[in-house]
Amino acid sequence: MDYLKFSILTIACIGGFMATSYSYLAKQKGWPIGSYFINGNMSYIVVGGFMCQFGSFIISFFVNPWWSAFLVFGLGFVGYMVLSSILKVYSQIVSGVLVVVSIILIPIYVFGNSSLNQNTNHLFSSIDFSNKATAIINQSEPIDTLDYKSMEKIMGYKNQALAEAKKVDIEMLNQRLDGFGDHFNEEFMKGLEIIIEGYETNDPEKFLQGQILDDKWGVWYSNNIERIKEGK
Repeated sequence: MDYLKFSILTIACIGGFMATSYSYLAKQKGWPIGSYFINGNMSYIVVGGFMCQFGSFIISFFVNPWWSAFLVFGLGFVGYMVLSSILKVYSQIVSGVLVVVSIILIPIYVFGNSSLNQNTNHLFSSIDFSNKATAIINQSEPIDTLDYKSMEKIMGYKNQALAEAKKVDIEMLNQRLDGFGDHFNEEFMKGLEIIIEGYETNDPEKFLQGQILDDKWGVWYSNNIERIKEGK
């Protein structure tokens, strides 16, 4: 889950609840109601509040796991109740600020560079799965001493790594750093494919060929990690 997007959408939902519910709550509590918060007028703040309240719920389905939408909505309601009880009459000011800030931040951080964010997520998910497989191997070297259960777990991680790697845009990696995508494709991905094929066909030589490519990728990645971070 992208926690930055989750946080922004939760804040938007809180602001939405506060903006759309303030006039009703204020009437119950005897608080003053600004003209921007009279629901009958459908002011910009109230309309923006509705957009943030329900928009954050809907958007969550597309940018994060489906269940995060309900978490955003639930935390939005709880946040609204807590902040309203603390801020009281000042809730109307804070809600207006939250609505305006959310409307600015959502296009920038939730939708902005979405393809780049997705590519980065697939890249690091793939590497993470591969590292989990490597961690099991390193615990029991040499590899031929591993039992069937451990090997199945390793290959499960390798398959997950390959599935994520296939979703990576190679050209986007090359744009990030010259040769990055080519090394990822020709060494990391190709190595995973050969390792998986070698295991499935019970071909130790092919398995070793794949491992050599994976090691080659590991050396290149370690030597260039700072350049990758800097994008040059």
